[in-house]
Amino acid sequence: MKYSPERLLIVLIILCSSHLCLAQENLDGSALYKMIRGVIIDDITQQSIPFAHVFIKNSSTGTYTDVSGVFAIKGLQTTYELVISHVGYMKKILLIDPSKQTNFHILLEPSKNQLEEIVITGKKDNSREKHLKLFKDSFLGVSSFAQLCEITNPNILHFKSDNKSLRAKTASPLIIENMATGYTMEYHLESFEIDLKSNLPRYLGYSFFIEKETSNYAQKRKWRKNREKAYKGSLEHFVKSVLQDRIKKEGFRVDNKRAISVNLDPYEKKHLIYMHDEIRVKYLREYESAAYQQGSTMSSSAEIYKTAAQTSIIKAFDYVIKVDKNFQILNLSRILQKGYMGWERTAESLPVEYKL
Repeated sequence: MKYSPERLLIVLIILCSSHLCLAQENLDGSALYKMIRGVIIDDITQQSIPFAHVFIKNSSTGTYTDVSGVFAIKGLQTTYELVISHVGYMKKILLIDPSKQTNFHILLEPSKNQLEEIVITGKKDNSREKHLKLFKDSFLGVSSFAQLCEITNPNILHFKSDNKSLRAKTASPLIIENMATGYTMEYHLESFEIDLKSNLPRYLGYSFFIEKETSNYAQKRKWRKNREKAYKGSLEHFVKSVLQDRIKKEGFRVDNKRAISVNLDPYEKKHLIYMHDEIRVKYLREYESAAYQQGSTMSSSAEIYKTAAQTSIIKAFDYVIKVDKNFQILNLSRILQKGYMGWERTAESLPVEYKL
């Protein structure tokens, strides 16, 4: 749909009226939860883009634009990264602060290069199967949770390999059904590479989480327990315990705690955790799994060796971990996780708004 000046004016009036109603404060001075509204437009044709996906990065909060390209998301309070995605367009990520702006007019640029889906024939492709298995083990992990994950659209993955590394890319999101934590994940893979000599992967991307529905109480309870298990002892859990000065109370032990210091950036309103050296962290309330200790996969019913606390090493390449108000790590690609935290992968990931 193309916007005439009159129609665009009407849309802007509606958006502005919502801003006047929502930009308020509670009687105690705290900010209200706000609604953001916007319209998504093709940068070339100036036509509205229906059914574009608009969501908060790494969260379960999002929506799709209607037939007029308009969207609305409610329940926001602090600064977030807003992702706008549509097949055939370049993805856009905006840093938004609902306390300052609630109305958006967003232009998407058509993408020039599109990868095609791989067509699977009756002929077996041994190299692709090998690459796909290596990708799944590196990306999802090999834990009991990973065994309960399935990538439902693996045909969109394109692999490139040489004697040194394997790289993967895709033009559309991977869809991951995680029956361990009860989420359907839409994962936007930005980059993936694994060093074939060290077998160490490096990947970058972000997710949108859709909570699965079930009327089975036992299943709901299992998902709730697994989400708690995935969170406890994770890097996100550790970072939050550092910022809240609850390292010991949350079950962590840091061998060289003096290497950590915390500061607040008053300009960008984010927390800075300085790490002057790599740190060794133990989570004392859970044991390492048998699969981790053996260095191999296991079934979800395998026993746990109750012999060692989960031990990890964290190194910040820039000597700092940047964390926003939502306790989301902003420079995750610049943080090296070795040991147990590094062993747990995408199968253990949770939406940023998850709370115990």
